This record gives sequence, structure tokens and C-alpha cells, in this order.
Amino acid sequence: MPYAAIMVNVEDDEASSRRIRLAAHLSVRLHCTLIGVAARMPRPSPLGDEDIAGFYPFPDGDIGGGDAAAYQIEAVDRWLEQQGTRFRDVATPIQPNIEWRAASDFPADFVAAQARAADLAVIASGHSRDDPYCSLEPGAALLNMGRPVLTIPPGVEALQAQRIVVAWKDAREARRAVREALPLLRAAEAVFVIEAIDNEGSESQAKERVDDTSAYLVRHRVTVAATFVERTETTAAAQLIRAAQTRQADLIVAGAYGHSRLGEWIFGGVTRELLTSSRMCCLFSH
Repeated sequence: MPYAAIMVNVEDDEASSRRIRLAAHLSVRLHCTLIGVAARMPRPSPLGDEDIAGFYPFPDGDIGGGDAAAYQIEAVDRWLEQQGTRFRDVATPIQPNIEWRAASDFPADFVAAQARAADLAVIASGHSRDDPYCSLEPGAALLNMGRPVLTIPPGVEALQAQRIVVAWKDAREARRAVREALPLLRAAEAVFVIEAIDNEGSESQAKERVDDTSAYLVRHRVTVAATFVERTETTAAAQLIRAAQTRQADLIVAGAYGHSRLGEWIFGGVTRELLTSSRMCCLFSH
């Protein structure tokens, strides 16, 4: 099934315009709508006027007559309007088929809810500002979105996705990732299916698994260039990144293995390292 809509999260970080531009080009390539989303929540804590003005700065520095609560609400509305303008200014020259959605809400809640309208969500990877009032935490997005999530590292301005590595693991999350990445995999020139192993003597079973995955992809008209079973010399994530770099790929497709416990996001080692440290785009499915 092709993608009908791609959603991109917009914040006021330096990488946001690059992320919008990348998502716009991707939506044109895949012939689908681009939806921009943004959210920010006024703080309920009783801050002083100077603290609030620092967190929600107006261009003229005016805090609206000293009414802190009213200032926060007005500042959030103005911030959302600014992000909508930036989204349209950056996206429209590339992709005229766009939508904009914004709300005074927690980013994690709003973005997850808006994912109902999209087939793929595009967000920043790496470490967030760890502030649920104004930024989307990537771990929360992976576990709560209910959609495949494309993470964009800082500094990445384009995604060709012509050469893609599938990080295989014989688990539900990897099977979903492969299925949900099919529109991108079909459009690629070469796809490499790789399983990184650390158990001696398991090469033959791993080879059977990647061959089955390759056959599945070929039936879906994906150009599979090769399959590999590689022994991990460092971490499995580092091995996958190195394998992708060697094959000149710029996208890794992987399952996201994790859960939430008492508000803390608990991830497997590969997912955590790819999410926080990879300088390459990753498409995750949970």
C-alpha cells in the first residue's frame, strides 16, 4: 500500500527547516500529501514574569501588562502561528499539497494523535530538550505514534533513500518495519538485508532468515541487491551503521524494541543507539 500522507513535526530548533524540506521532497517523490504539525503547552507553574518572558519570548519583550497566564497563552498562540508560517514558507515551493495542524497541547500527545492522518511520521532524532511542554521526545514518539517513524539526525538536509539497509531481526517489530517501509523500499535502487549476530554457530539460521526476508521483498517488487549475516565486532548498531556506510546507503529500516515504565522509555541496545547516536536516517516501527 503506498503512502497517502507524510507528517513532519515542526519545532523551533535549528534543524526544523531542514526536516521540513526533506519531508517535502520525500512527499513529492512518493506522490503524497505533506502534513505539518506543531504543539506547545503553557506552563502551569507560577513563574515570575521574567522567567515566563524568557521561556515564551515576544519579539518586543512585552509580557502583556504583567498577566503571566494570559501572556503564556498569547505567546504560545503566537509561537504556533510562527511555526505555521515557517512550514508553509519552506514546504510550499517544493510541495503545494500541504496541511497544517497546531494546538496548545503537549507535543507528545498532539503529535501522536495527529498521526492518525498519516502513514509515516518524520521527527528529529538524537536527544531532545527533555521538556514535555515544548519539545517532542523521540522515544515517546516511537512507542506511542502507532505509525512508522522516520528519524532525521542533526545536520542531515536530504534523504535520497536509493540505497537502504534493512536491519533484520526475527521479531514482530522488524517484520512490521519491513512491511511499513515498502513504499520506500520499492522506490529504492538497491536494498540490503543484514542480520548482525553475536552467537557462534548461528550463521546458517540467520542466513535462512535473511533469505526469507529477501524473498518476501522480491515478491513485493523490491530490488534486493544482497543479503548479509555479519558477526558483531563492536555493538550491533555500530555494525549496522558501518555496513550501511560501506554500501553507500543513507537509510536504515529497523524495528523499535522498547516499552514505557513509570514514564521512563526503556529501549533495547540497538534501538537506543540508532535513535540517539546514528548520523544516518532511520525508519523505525514499533
